Amino acid sequence: MKTTLLTALMLIGIASFATNDPSVDTTSNSSTLSIKVVELIKPSCPEVQDGAISIEIVGGQAPYTCIWNTFPNQYSTNATNLASGVYFVDVIDAAGNRTFTSIQLEDQRNMEDHQWILDHITHKDPCAPLDFINTYDFSVNGEMTDWETVTSLQPGIYTIQICNASDCKLEEMVQIFEYEEVNINYEK
Repeated sequence: MKTTLLTALMLIGIASFATNDPSVDTTSNSSTLSIKVVELIKPSCPEVQDGAISIEIVGGQAPYTCIWNTFPNQYSTNATNLASGVYFVDVIDAAGNRTFTSIQLEDQRNMEDHQWILDHITHKDPCAPLDFINTYDFSVNGEMTDWETVTSLQPGIYTIQICNASDCKLEEMVQIFEYEEVNINYEK
């Protein structure tokens, strides 16, 4: 008589599978089961769900079950319609071995570039490589402008919008301060 026992410890997410069927290899373990990321398609913008992740399952015993922490859950080696963020995939093979990993999916917009641009604007520093700056569009308080204008704003509070070639927009409120030169006299 063939018997199969499936034990699922849902509380901690561990499942085991045991059988006395000789055709099922129960000697494999999770150290032989691994996940390899084969493709990352970055979302075009942070809020847009057009990214994807494709994985390959290495080792273990087919067939495999994949469970992604997406909403709704996805159950294949490809997760689609993803925004930027961290995703977890849990893989279980036919022998009940389990492995999981986290995968970070970043959007096309480079936050460091945007922060660098904002720093130059708030410090009234127009020095920037034009081939870099020319890949962005700028608006101040809702009106399109150029880099020269945006880096020569008078003291005040402004809404600055930076838009890259992928049409990702970053909008920030910035305050431009009036800078005065300070001369310090160290004479006694």
